[in-house]
Amino acid sequence: MNATFNLSIAASVLLAAVSTASAQNLKAEVPFAFDAGTTHMQAGAYSVIWQSTNSGVPLMQLRSEENRSSVLMVGRNEYSATPAGPLALRFACVDTYCVLAAIRTSTTVYSFPAAKITPETRIATVLLKPDRSE
Repeated sequence: MNATFNLSIAASVLLAAVSTASAQNLKAEVPFAFDAGTTHMQAGAYSVIWQSTNSGVPLMQLRSEENRSSVLMVGRNEYSATPAGPLALRFACVDTYCVLAAIRTSTTVYSFPAAKITPETRIATVLLKPDRSE
């Protein structure tokens, strides 16, 4: 029985370590309204919870710190981010309309479905910072 209890504790610790390693929580201050997928988001502070599923599909939850609304987005591996650059959200903007287009992690850039890039499109970048409250 003691061995079973110790094995249960070891399994719980291992699961916690794996869960922590696969998730990355970040903060962003977005100074403009934007669309993330089909959801319209207001300007403000956001938590970005980045996870990879067991199947390797990258998921990003973008949650407003003000009204707690959130959207879950599936990223598409765009390319390897070498050399390493700042963690950032990238938006495609035309006039005052912006769409979340990509996220840059420490190793990869993941893209999201966004409006087509035209000569009028400008790219806005918002830096991500580690969530210190974890």
